[in-house]
Amino acid sequence: MADLRRVLGRAAAVAALLAGVVACSAAPSNQVAGAPRPDPATTWSDTVCGSVLAFANAATAPPDFAAATDLAAVQRSYSAYLGALVAGVRECRSALAAAGNPPVPDGYAVADRVRTGLIRLEQDMTGAQAMVDGADPADPRGFVTAVRQVEQTVLAIEVPDVVAELATVPELAAATRTAPTCRTVRTLAAAAPG
Repeated sequence: MADLRRVLGRAAAVAALLAGVVACSAAPSNQVAGAPRPDPATTWSDTVCGSVLAFANAATAPPDFAAATDLAAVQRSYSAYLGALVAGVRECRSALAAAGNPPVPDGYAVADRVRTGLIRLEQDMTGAQAMVDGADPADPRGFVTAVRQVEQTVLAIEVPDVVAELATVPELAAATRTAPTCRTVRTLAAAAPG
């Protein structure tokens, strides 16, 4: 059980880091009343950057695995947590769709790559949840092994790098420097442990 708590403790630490993503993204806009509205490229880029932050919402409330009384309780909590992450990715995909058509022709390829990345992210998170659900709490050693496999899967998952994708298009690259959410995503990416 100590190994399991150590493994799941790292998942909670990652979730705490993601909580910072949500806090930063919720900061009020510096838009002043009467100030000129941002250009369409900035607005669209800001929405696309914001689409990946929806995933962080679900990651901010991991269960307290240390308080679990048995492996079946751990399994239920961990499965529910991963299920919430899957739902968060689905919200990301909805947010990306809500961004609408890009204001520049080359933006369509960017949107397609981000959309594809979110689909893969959803598949990876769904697979991780299935691994937890398939573990046998009556077999402690096997259960810990399964949870370690899930941890490796989760660590290997890549959230789409929307800022890098947007930067492949000159008009959108300039927009990412002024779009508030893109600046937040860029700052968080720079601060993330390598």
